Amino acid sequence: MLDAGGPHVEFQPLLSLTRLEVAGYEALARFPDPAPGERRREARPGGPEEWIAAGRAVGLGPQVEAAALGRAIALGAGRPAGTVLSVNLSPSSLGTPEVQAALPADLSGLEIELTENESVDDVVGLRRRIAALRERGALVAVDDVGAGYAGLRRVVDLAPDTVKIDKHLVDGVATNDARAALVRAVVHLADHIGARVCAEGVESAADLVTLAELDVATAQGFFVGRPAARPGEVDAAAVEACRASLDRLFTGPPPQDSVATVPDLVARLTDVRSLADLGAVAASSAAVLRCSGVVLGACGPDLERLTPVSDTDPGTTSVLRIAERPEVRERLRAGASVPVYDGRRTPPAAGAAPGAALLVPVRSRGTTVGVLVCALDAPAPWTRRQISGARLVATVLGPVLDALTAR
Repeated sequence: MLDAGGPHVEFQPLLSLTRLEVAGYEALARFPDPAPGERRREARPGGPEEWIAAGRAVGLGPQVEAAALGRAIALGAGRPAGTVLSVNLSPSSLGTPEVQAALPADLSGLEIELTENESVDDVVGLRRRIAALRERGALVAVDDVGAGYAGLRRVVDLAPDTVKIDKHLVDGVATNDARAALVRAVVHLADHIGARVCAEGVESAADLVTLAELDVATAQGFFVGRPAARPGEVDAAAVEACRASLDRLFTGPPPQDSVATVPDLVARLTDVRSLADLGAVAASSAAVLRCSGVVLGACGPDLERLTPVSDTDPGTTSVLRIAERPEVRERLRAGASVPVYDGRRTPPAAGAAPGAALLVPVRSRGTTVGVLVCALDAPAPWTRRQISGARLVATVLGPVLDALTAR
């Protein structure tokens, strides 16, 4: 198989459920049918697990994984800029000379998915190998959480950048409360360790929308996009299935349980005597919203000019100028929030603007009286929890800003 140029590689796209665009691709190794030593079965291709196991049995396991890895990196080099390439590797193969030789020196844009088909006895050694990969720019994912050895213990032990939920927990999540509760728990755990969640095996619009509303960051599966010989686009139907839900998040009333510490924010408003005081309260919400900075800008009824209510970082303040653009101004005036992603989405950030920003209208008595700018240092997708939380903070600030500017 190796001498014949195998395994072949296909690429399955991952959809960002808040940016509604391709976030990356998983490289999937494809093998002949059947695997050596496996009884031939009708219409059943030889799976990667069987082939890698057969490779291990004859002392060629690392060579099989290295061959798939090398082809994935070579063919995935033409993927769209800013997207991540995910490759599957077993924990035992990470330190082998064959796999190390297949990895480039610069691992930026590469995500190593640790497969679930073997146990890990030397967790300390695995952490050390992962740390070395991260120093070269790699991201790390734990694959198929909920199946095999890839349980919550591995997630806690390794603190990955991505937690991938097994397809058996994803299938039917829209109509199964137990599955939804498990997904919610994994999202909550990932949030605490600074990871994002990817759902695998999504095959219906209902499941995709439910996963998005549970704050899963990315999704893949036949409904999102089928594997192909070259990195391609996600299915338009998957994007449209999420768009209406996201629009409701940007325009509808924020959930009242979005931010647990809003009562503390309200208590601080009782001491506000000036716009500067209000600006300081707004800035303090950055920790709650888990962003790098928050700026409050005041505006008149036309929303043509926004003025920061207190001195703050000029990079964050510069985003206020984006809010003055006609197309953005109309959305803010109508009460809709607007995400900004460093030039990759309209409107593009400019100058010293941060990597990502969220413009949230601050309203009082049915009118937009200001804009809350939440900033991130990197162009990372905003989570639904951050979006709904920012909208709730803006709702709390609106009447106070209105009263202070009316003086």
